[in-house]
Amino acid sequence: MARRDLLSFTKYTFPGYRPAPHHKLIADTLDEVAAGTKKRVMIFMPPRHGKSELSSRRFPAYFLGRNPEKSIISASYNNDFAADFGREVRGLVASAKYRALFNVGLSADSKAANRWHTDKRGMYFAVGVGSATTGRGAHFLGIDDPIKNREEADSETIREKIWRWYTSTAYTRLESDISFDEIADDDWLWREFQSDIEAGKAEPFEGAVVLTMTRWHEDDLAGRLLAQMDQGGEQWEILELPAVRSDEFGNEISLWQQKYPLSRLQKIRDVIGTRDWSALYQQSPAPDEGLYFKREMFNWYDELPKHLRYYGASDYAVTADGGDYTVHGIGGLDPDENLYIVEVWRNQTESNVWIDVFCEMIKRFKPQDWAEEQGQILKSLGPFITTRMRELKAYCKRTQFVSVADKPTRARSFQARAAMGKVYLPRNAPWLADFLNELLSFPAGAQDDQVDFVSLLGRLIDTMVSIKTKSGTKDKTDRWRRAFDKASGGDASDWKTT
Repeated sequence: MARRDLLSFTKYTFPGYRPAPHHKLIADTLDEVAAGTKKRVMIFMPPRHGKSELSSRRFPAYFLGRNPEKSIISASYNNDFAADFGREVRGLVASAKYRALFNVGLSADSKAANRWHTDKRGMYFAVGVGSATTGRGAHFLGIDDPIKNREEADSETIREKIWRWYTSTAYTRLESDISFDEIADDDWLWREFQSDIEAGKAEPFEGAVVLTMTRWHEDDLAGRLLAQMDQGGEQWEILELPAVRSDEFGNEISLWQQKYPLSRLQKIRDVIGTRDWSALYQQSPAPDEGLYFKREMFNWYDELPKHLRYYGASDYAVTADGGDYTVHGIGGLDPDENLYIVEVWRNQTESNVWIDVFCEMIKRFKPQDWAEEQGQILKSLGPFITTRMRELKAYCKRTQFVSVADKPTRARSFQARAAMGKVYLPRNAPWLADFLNELLSFPAGAQDDQVDFVSLLGRLIDTMVSIKTKSGTKDKTDRWRRAFDKASGGDASDWKTT
């Protein structure tokens, strides 16, 4: 039995091992990797729930027993941690029980924990994420927790470094799992090969990749691979195991009841807070209820009311086809100072394109003012924006704001307005899903350009209200209300309609 499936192998080499149901799910998935029927797998689960025992300690030894001539690269967040895995796997392969099972052992010259060979010419190489793998190939690439902690997860530089390591270093080390000659000589393999090609799946001769991790950030390695998959890239099998899930009746169920009952998980949730609970334990770095902005803060509209005063705001970017987005948006303020988000445009494009869109929105909505952020982009493109506005007869006052604080602080005005029930969103706008997802993900999300737009809009409206209050100008709304009250005999309930 230990030769046939990973769970039995784990019990054989780890006396006293007591698997929970989710361990069987992991083992069954990895069995298909060892058999060559799955090539791209991501496993997401909470800390201390037994993922590394199966994926990084037992599976590499099991894989080499089943495939003694093949090569493995095993990666984790640093070289020392990866070498610890290598030491344990090497100990398994060197044991008499293992040789009795597979008739495979260590090569006599295999001394190092991070690099050794089997006596059947197989190879194991342990490496820290970000380290070189030059000169070594892999029929199996296993990555276990590429991110060490919250500090690394929140660093855009570290996330980018991990991504570049995966795409330019680790992924390029994958070896062919089987030769074209062998495929041609085996009718079943050839049929499978043709079927996979037609379905657009990974070819059966490709090496396998298994990413096992606790999620930290929407833009972590898994997040980028998922985004790539959504855009038609490589397709992955996803095994997502949250610490707590709901059954069909809405009751909460613990993933590992024996070790982590609901009462213990509740204590963990209370201590670590919403953000880390959602990411680390629920594998959802962008929680549905939101962190800074919450879904229930917003009201909804089907049609815009009349008598809105329009204001605009933009968050500019200069790089097309990558990086940040340029965002233009329009908000409308009614006489009661309710803010309606009317339109949002968001794209990664050349500056000449977004400047023309900016001018078109000005001509269409005729806003009273437009907010933009001071900085290098505005300094370099400001004259061109002004020239193009004149050419297209798009006339509008523009107000610049300085980034004097962090983004959550700059967004506080809009957040406060939303929390008071004063922000309305269109129920069926085509841009709404991306807009709302970004706000609910903030500040943990991968993108925050639309948050920058609403931040500028909120600051602009605050400035306009402040100016009006200081000038002592009477609100036209009050004059309308008083006039109608006098004309209607004291009933001003329907003053807006009239």
